[in-house]
Amino acid sequence: MIRRLAAFVIGASLLMVLVTPMLVASTTASAQTTGPTTTQKDLTTCINSNPKPDCGVPPTLSGDRGGSAQYATFAVMVAGLSIIGFVVVRSTRRAARARDAQLHAPPTGPEN
Repeated sequence: MIRRLAAFVIGASLLMVLVTPMLVASTTASAQTTGPTTTQKDLTTCINSNPKPDCGVPPTLSGDRGGSAQYATFAVMVAGLSIIGFVVVRSTRRAARARDAQLHAPPTGPEN
């Protein structure tokens, strides 16, 4: 189970490392627009602390909101948290096994 999880995390990390540059390259190559483009929505309804969908400028560069760099950052954060969780679970299980082995071991030393 642990080896499968480790293999999955490593495989997902490698996939992300290989796919992200391709996404960034394709996004920057297609970003030829020069001005902000908005949808046909009334922009007075878009002025809000929580903007509604289809308000504002669609992502054109990889660093824009909703761009590939934002998704790559999210994937890196999820992978990092998964690795941290894996290490915590593994060390907790090891400590529990060592504690159980120590409690159930036959006593050693001189008997009184």
